[in-house]
Amino acid sequence: MFSLMRNNVAAVSTILPSYFDVYGRTEPPGPEHVPTSYLAGRPEESFWSLLRKDETALRGFGVAMRTTSNGSEALRIGLIWGLIPIRS
Repeated sequence: MFSLMRNNVAAVSTILPSYFDVYGRTEPPGPEHVPTSYLAGRPEESFWSLLRKDETALRGFGVAMRTTSNGSEALRIGLIWGLIPIRS
């Protein structure tokens, strides 16, 4: 879960100024030319095509999706706070 957040939120946020310089502050026209593919240096690819090429990232994505869909702490109290289990 942490690596998914690091790779798709923290790392992507560092390149947003240059991404916006290139594409402007508009929604991407399709699944390609998105911040994650821009960060990877392959803007012509989609997030999903990049994920399929990286077995470790694909496995981590699957774990994160299963974790959040099972009603876990991460889903109950939010993705960020889910990293630190808080018991009520």
